[in-house]
Amino acid sequence: MFPSTTPVSLAAWLDGLDSQRMNRYRELLDFYGGQQWQGRPRVGETRLVFNYARVLVRKAASYLMPAPVSFDVLPGDSTDPDTVRRAERALNAVYAQHEQHTIDFQSALDAAVLGAVAFKVN
Repeated sequence: MFPSTTPVSLAAWLDGLDSQRMNRYRELLDFYGGQQWQGRPRVGETRLVFNYARVLVRKAASYLMPAPVSFDVLPGDSTDPDTVRRAERALNAVYAQHEQHTIDFQSALDAAVLGAVAFKVN
């Protein structure tokens, strides 16, 4: 339910929700980037940052995505073994050509930092 009694369009309401989500993403990215102090420093104040958040997130992502994916094609009833090997080589070549492992690793980092990520598998 909306806090006010004035009618609000669905688009305006969703836009407000999206800005809240984007602000929260900015806060999480700032924390991951080492901006972990709130407010302005006092005159002469030195603020130390030991960014364990970044180290922990990167370590967790490296365990999740330790190496590039490799493909094993399962042969059908009448599939030629050479066709299976060619298909595996083609899939591995496309994965390497597009540097998909880097994208997968970055998505794992995004998921850990922001709590939101999407993978689309066709």
